[in-house]
Amino acid sequence: MRTHRLLPVALALVAGACSDEPAAPLDPVAELAAQVRNTTAAYASADAAAADGFVVVSPCVATEAGGMGFHYLLESRLDEVVVDTAPELLLYAPAADGELELVGVEYMVLAPAWDAVNATPPTLLGNTFADHRAEEDRHGLPFPHYDLHFWTGRDNPSGIWEPYNPAVSCPSS
Repeated sequence: MRTHRLLPVALALVAGACSDEPAAPLDPVAELAAQVRNTTAAYASADAAAADGFVVVSPCVATEAGGMGFHYLLESRLDEVVVDTAPELLLYAPAADGELELVGVEYMVLAPAWDAVNATPPTLLGNTFADHRAEEDRHGLPFPHYDLHFWTGRDNPSGIWEPYNPAVSCPSS
């Protein structure tokens, strides 16, 4: 008897699943952020990132606009290709307890290799990478590049794609 009462409910669910109505659109930024958090979960600890080949390439970066934290680069990913779930850099900032916290990622492509086959800078979900080809714009890196920050671990009040995050700060020297 119990199965007969559930049959109309089951049929209604199947009919709804087979309807021609489009599914609610997913937010591509939120979807990518979730995917990136999933693929970088193993690097919640900066020590785990270092053990897997990520190298610290900057001191803790902060300005009056906010911070970026420490940049950890996986050199084997540094090329002319943008892989949305495999960023080249991980961004770590000091947490309240003093430990480093994974707060975001940064995509980076080598400008000469990219420019050889593309007329415009790379984009990701409609966001154009910052142009750091000029020597004075490279932030201490020895090579021309394009980059894009993505705040997947700590909310950025200025925007998820902005380079500086007011919620990130660095310890005083």
